[in-house]
Amino acid sequence: MRLIREAVSDADRNAFAANCREFIDWCRNRYSDRTDLIEAYFVPRDAATELAEIAATYRPPEGRIFLLEQDGAVVGGGAYRRFDERSCELKRIYVSAAGRGKGAGRALTERLVAAATADGFTRVMLETGDRQDEAIALYRSMGFLRIEPYRAHPENLVPHLVSMVKCPNPN
Repeated sequence: MRLIREAVSDADRNAFAANCREFIDWCRNRYSDRTDLIEAYFVPRDAATELAEIAATYRPPEGRIFLLEQDGAVVGGGAYRRFDERSCELKRIYVSAAGRGKGAGRALTERLVAAATADGFTRVMLETGDRQDEAIALYRSMGFLRIEPYRAHPENLVPHLVSMVKCPNPN
């Protein structure tokens, strides 16, 4: 059985951090010929710093973390955080191989967008890599549109990033 729930405890945040590390490893594999890009995008941190940043960055009302569970095990997660007064940014959406299929990524992303909208955000933005074709196709099918980069990055990264936006509640 699939369950998507908000992360509320330190154990939940640890599970999200582990999911993030798995996502970064997946990215290193997908971009194995360009690991310089991955290292530039994902600044290395020790586990304690990472957990402290996760707890501070995604705390309501500035953001939230959701975990995807399948048969009681965490198999994915994602988060959003405030970008500006009306906008938030989806971050670290990842579903492990054990959780993929049957719409898990879509369900997780829909939950994130719905929660962000309920929190009053009228623009939901995200970045993904240019080799993450599955994610790009999913986001397009959900109504996300490609936009120019909305944050500064090292010059060598920009051609490899896909920035997108959705305005679920444009009031």
